[in-house]
Amino acid sequence: FMKKLKLITVILALAFISGCTSMDRMVTKFEPIRSEGNYEYYKYKAFADPVYPIDSEEAEQTRLGWLKQWVVDNGHQNTKYEILSRKVVLVNKGMFGDLYNIYYEVKTER
Repeated sequence: FMKKLKLITVILALAFISGCTSMDRMVTKFEPIRSEGNYEYYKYKAFADPVYPIDSEEAEQTRLGWLKQWVVDNGHQNTKYEILSRKVVLVNKGMFGDLYNIYYEVKTER
């Protein structure tokens, strides 16, 4: 019984640690800032944590995938977009890793 309990605990822990990227995307935000001429500007707020580390290229590609999905979901599936800026803010220093908010300014064609 204890072996099964340990195995179940390990499996649940791994599932929790690996996360579900589609669910994690819902923690991000995509907000309109302004419209100018043929362009619309948005603020995209994502995060970095021990699962999606701030210095991981793979984690950044995941964050950029979430951004692309936000762009598509908001009617820009056939338009180009550009990241104008990226700013990192430390939210919390933790024993198991730090938590950051990452703010991107994004420009899309209308």
